[in-house]
Amino acid sequence: MKSAIQSVCLLSLAFAGVAGAQTPTIAGVGDTVSGGTRLAPGILASVFGTNLGTSVTIPVLVGGKAAAVISASAGQLNIQVPVDAPVGPTTITAGGSAPFNITLSQYAPVLFSADGSGKGSILARHLNQSPVNAASPANPGETILIFAIGLGATTPPVATGTIATTLNSTATATVTVGTQAATVLFSGLASAVGLYQVNITLAAAQSGGSQPIVLSIGGVSSQAGVTLPVAGAASAAPTISAVVDGVSGGTRLAPGTLANVFGTGLGTDKTILVTAGGKKAAVLAAVDNQLSIQIPVDASVGPTTITVGTSAPFSITLSQYAPALPTVDSSGKGNISAIHTDSTQVTAANPAKP
Repeated sequence: MKSAIQSVCLLSLAFAGVAGAQTPTIAGVGDTVSGGTRLAPGILASVFGTNLGTSVTIPVLVGGKAAAVISASAGQLNIQVPVDAPVGPTTITAGGSAPFNITLSQYAPVLFSADGSGKGSILARHLNQSPVNAASPANPGETILIFAIGLGATTPPVATGTIATTLNSTATATVTVGTQAATVLFSGLASAVGLYQVNITLAAAQSGGSQPIVLSIGGVSSQAGVTLPVAGAASAAPTISAVVDGVSGGTRLAPGTLANVFGTGLGTDKTILVTAGGKKAAVLAAVDNQLSIQIPVDASVGPTTITVGTSAPFSITLSQYAPALPTVDSSGKGNISAIHTDSTQVTAANPAKP
């Protein structure tokens, strides 16, 4: 079977040669992700058989409705089951094949796996679009994106074989990670034929490790045997003990200043939300509970606060200006970091001249 991801991404319906004279036959139909036999209107499916040809123009009918053929080979067609196909026992034909009996359910959810096998770790993304995997697991309380097929009709509807261009939501889905319920923020079609995206927020006290994950919709659950890698349970809320400028260590701060935030529970994740004066700060580095940030250039001058994640606000004062000269040893003291016009370093052995 072709990779499920390849099947989803083959959105260009390229024309190939016309099928040969031999009559096509259908031997089986399964969902494109896991190969399971549960099918629903709108789902991505693979049709297996012989003499199916190599042209995506081969007519495929499900319940008398035309299916979109995404890719074709002599032994396999990857299709989208028509979104208006009738639920219940029906048939599928390909070209002049004999009808092949299938049953369509209202829902047939299947979660994508990272390797396209339909098993193991699921395909998931952090909000910055980087992959969720063992090296970069989901964090308790984090919002992530997961992907599925077979979640049924959407509002507004999207025609068979076309891509959603707006937020087309499905019926309410539920997601369980291990034994804990995640919060489903959105469930709907993504920007590919038949592909659904589900935005979930993990429980704040979500258990860590390789956790089984199940998506349920309309009383039907996704396949067993898929997991989500989760970091250890969330620690106590971060606390801030000091905020100083990143050059001299002084407490004078201004909009745009490079600053170091010290405390406990700050973690080592640069994606943690830091605000100063109610504005989002850029996090440049996160090492051993020390964050290096740039205070927002549009933060208001005067008494204000800074927060890290769910920490309590820490009081700071922003001035219009807070100049600090970098020093050679980065201590904020001693000789400043300076260069001659020929780009050599100004030092005691090579001093500046009058």
